[in-house]
Amino acid sequence: APWDRYEEFLPWILDFLYKYCARKDESIWPLQSTTKYKNSFWEELANAKIIMWFGAHPDDELYTAGTFGYFTWDLKGHLVIISLYHNPKFVESNGMSVEFLGGADYIRIEEQMGKQLPRCKKWNQLDEVIEELEEMGVKDHIRQLIMQYKPDIVIGFESTNGFRHSCQHVTVAKLLDEALLELRENNIPISYYYTLNRDPGWFGPEKMDPPPVTDIVNLSDEMWSYKLKLFEIYSPFYPTLSNETWINGLQHREFFRKVDLENTTGIEITFAKPKPGYLYLLNRKLFYAGKTIVIGGITVEVSVKDENHKINEINFYIDGEVKFTDDAPPYKWFYNSRGIGRHVMGVEAETTGGETIYIEQEVWSIL
Repeated sequence: APWDRYEEFLPWILDFLYKYCARKDESIWPLQSTTKYKNSFWEELANAKIIMWFGAHPDDELYTAGTFGYFTWDLKGHLVIISLYHNPKFVESNGMSVEFLGGADYIRIEEQMGKQLPRCKKWNQLDEVIEELEEMGVKDHIRQLIMQYKPDIVIGFESTNGFRHSCQHVTVAKLLDEALLELRENNIPISYYYTLNRDPGWFGPEKMDPPPVTDIVNLSDEMWSYKLKLFEIYSPFYPTLSNETWINGLQHREFFRKVDLENTTGIEITFAKPKPGYLYLLNRKLFYAGKTIVIGGITVEVSVKDENHKINEINFYIDGEVKFTDDAPPYKWFYNSRGIGRHVMGVEAETTGGETIYIEQEVWSIL
């Protein structure tokens, strides 16, 4: 049979994996940390008093509403919502969002600065728009807001794709990257995370953010209700947010990546195989499934950018345990542990100077 016919079995495969592999305690422990960082997002969230969210539009907080609701309702933290642009039609809804999220602060930079800001409408305009916004003082304004509120955690969009392949989302993300990098250079430490779209239910698989993911928030029923409340608030502008069929197709999870602005190694590593989100059968990639699924053994391959030849070795991890070390390219390892389950597959590059760079992904396996 043709390889693409295996897609007919995807619903059965996913149902099987959920039924037999999913952890039973997700409703009790809403966050599954999959990061090697000393302080995971969950630990940082529990100890945080102030979180700042930076989006492009005055509704972007809805993407991470489950986590924000948990932080403000359950942890009694204070949320500061920053929108780069201002739309008068959304002011009333912004007020409802603020009220629901425990009296959060809502700041629209365009409104606060009292001037119309340029908008990126095509990707080839991105650099020009960012440069113009910097000349207008927007990056400095972002930096001043961060210094004013002194947040424990800053969250923004991923700065190459912007959650839904949006150049306006990427605009604010790149300005935020630069502002935080300048603060770091002045010895002002701030924990920084991207919120990621790793759910094809939002806008389709082609508009998802690239991996890696360092932390996954599994939304409890209560946290999901927080998200639905924000959907309800903004649904007059977006009818899809009240479409039950569409809502039921969303994952009850929110994804994050911890951002290390101090990484100066010049090294980049990515999973060449298994490619995140794809189904593999007997070491062969079949099709995009929304989750990394491995049936049978697979050769784990790492793509490496190491212009200065600083990599000493590559370590391959499963669930935090080193399984294999390779000290010469091409870096690969055959994964064939027997059993059924959900695992965290990690790869760590160690440099000649003792620095480490780590990435990981969640893998569902039937081996």
